Amino acid sequence: MKKLLLIILATLIILTSCELTTKQNNSQRNVYLISLALNYETSNHSLNYTLNDQEGIFTEIKYLSHDTSSPFNYYLLTEDGTKLTINENGNIAEEAISFFAPSNKIKDLVLSKLSTYSASMDENDILVFHYSGHGIEDGGLVYHIQELDNNNTGHKHNVLTISNDDLVNAIKGYKGVKLLLLDSCYSGVHYNEIANEYNKSSIKYLFEAPQLRRNIFTLTASSSTELAEELSGYGQLSKCFLEALGFNTSTKMPGRRYSKLWFSELVTYVQKYITSLQHPQGNEIKDFILF
Repeated sequence: MKKLLLIILATLIILTSCELTTKQNNSQRNVYLISLALNYETSNHSLNYTLNDQEGIFTEIKYLSHDTSSPFNYYLLTEDGTKLTINENGNIAEEAISFFAPSNKIKDLVLSKLSTYSASMDENDILVFHYSGHGIEDGGLVYHIQELDNNNTGHKHNVLTISNDDLVNAIKGYKGVKLLLLDSCYSGVHYNEIANEYNKSSIKYLFEAPQLRRNIFTLTASSSTELAEELSGYGQLSKCFLEALGFNTSTKMPGRRYSKLWFSELVTYVQKYITSLQHPQGNEIKDFILF
C-alpha cells in the first residue's frame, strides 16, 4: 500500500513539475482589466501619482489588446479627493465620498467585479487587477482613510482595507490567468501568502492549488517589510511595468517593446530596474505570455 502511494505521489510530482506554463492561445482570448487608484487628496496621507499609474496602465493594456485583436473589458475605480469615479467600458458614474464617513462600497465594488469577470473567463483569457494606493503592514490595500480629528493633523485615523484573502476568494477556482499588480507599501505580503501556502513542494499544492488558486500570479512593488516609492510621475512598479510593455512614460504614448512578453521576463525586467529601497516580488511557479 505504501509503495502504491509513493508511486502515485511521484507521478503527481512529475506531472506538476512539467506544467511550467499555462495553456494559452493568445490569438483568441479576452482581456479584462480592473484598476483601483486612490490619491487620498483630502486626507493627511495624499499620494501624487496614483491616477497617472491607472491612466497609463489602462491606455497601454487597451492598446495591446487591440493590437492582438483581443476583446477588452475594463472597470476603473478612481478616488480623486472627494469624488469617486466608476468607469466600466466607457460608462461613467460619479459620486461624492467623505473620509470622515467610513464605507465599504469601494471594496464591495472591486470584489464583486473580480468575481463577475473571473466567472466569465475561459482558459485563454487574462485578468489584470491593478492597485495603486497605500498599503499597511499586514498587506492590506487601503481604500478608505477615516480621519478622526477635524483639524486633519494626521494623528488620528482609521483605515479600511482589502486583504489577500479577499482578492483570492473572489477569483480562485476560475479558468484563465489572473495577475495581481500591486503598487503599494508592504505589498510583498500578498506574494508571500500565495507562494508559501501553496508551495510547489507541499502535498497541499498537489491536491488543492490547481482547484483553489488556479493560475494566480502576483507582481508587487516591494517585499512584505518595505515601503514603495513614487518617482518621475508614477509609482515605481507601475512605471517599470509600463515601460516593460512598451509605454512611453514621458510622452504617455502606448507601444510594444517585445513581440511576446512572458511573465517571467516581466519579473526579471522589473527587478533589474527597481533596485533602490524596494524590491519587487513576482511568483514564477508557472509562466504565461502577458502580451
